[in-house]
Amino acid sequence: MPHVNELPAEIRKQVAATREVVAALHAELPANDLVVWTAGNVSQRVEGADLFVIKPSGVR
Repeated sequence: MPHVNELPAEIRKQVAATREVVAALHAELPANDLVVWTAGNVSQRVEGADLFVIKPSGVR
């Protein structure tokens, strides 16, 4: 799998947008008492690519 910097510009743009969505969704987990601090994970498919963005558990 290539590094994100090696992907075409449009895919990099989609990855960046997906990362923002995933980060925002993860912030909702503790805000709604679904997890404590960094527990839990959130993932989303990158539109137009065979990729996923994953915010793993235990990572801010």
